[in-house]
Amino acid sequence: MDNLQFQKAEFQGNRPPCAACKGAVEGSYYQYAGHVICARCGARVRAGQQEPGTAHLLRGLTFGAGAAAACSLGYAAITALSHLEIALVAILVGYLVGRAVRIGSYGLGGRRSQVLAVALTYFSITGSYLLLALREPGAEIMRNPGGVVMMTGVALAEPLLGLARGFSGILGLAIIVFGLMQAWRQTARDPRVLTGPFEDHA
Repeated sequence: MDNLQFQKAEFQGNRPPCAACKGAVEGSYYQYAGHVICARCGARVRAGQQEPGTAHLLRGLTFGAGAAAACSLGYAAITALSHLEIALVAILVGYLVGRAVRIGSYGLGGRRSQVLAVALTYFSITGSYLLLALREPGAEIMRNPGGVVMMTGVALAEPLLGLARGFSGILGLAIIVFGLMQAWRQTARDPRVLTGPFEDHA
């Protein structure tokens, strides 16, 4: 779990305290990433390592979609003002959307959460292209449903279409990939090994 911070344990008598909450380990205990943790923290870790269910995923979608929409507006505004695609902004979008999905799904990560976060991040970044297109000449095409569909398709394909521009297109695609990687990392399952419970016979 992200909020478990391991520090060097100070022994209380012959029994080390829980490496997560620093409380006394009484009764059963767990081994987590090579550290002894109490039964309560062990149960928390085990719950956090479960694959999110449908209800968790839908809540993650709600949180993530809200963050994606806000980031899309922010990314478009920054790009419009600076006239540059700033890599750090795309990475920040991936981080914020990934965290929102993770928080919405009650901290549960896994492949479904990762796919969701990556998709929302991609829509957020490419959605900013659509917003920027509204400022361009010919934006009146967006007044009819067909025009909206066409412009949305162009915005979604823009990272790949941009490769025809050479180095700038490659750089733009790389920026998006960095953002998607950040979203993927933020929603990964905890890879650390949890074993137990074990009975404390001390």
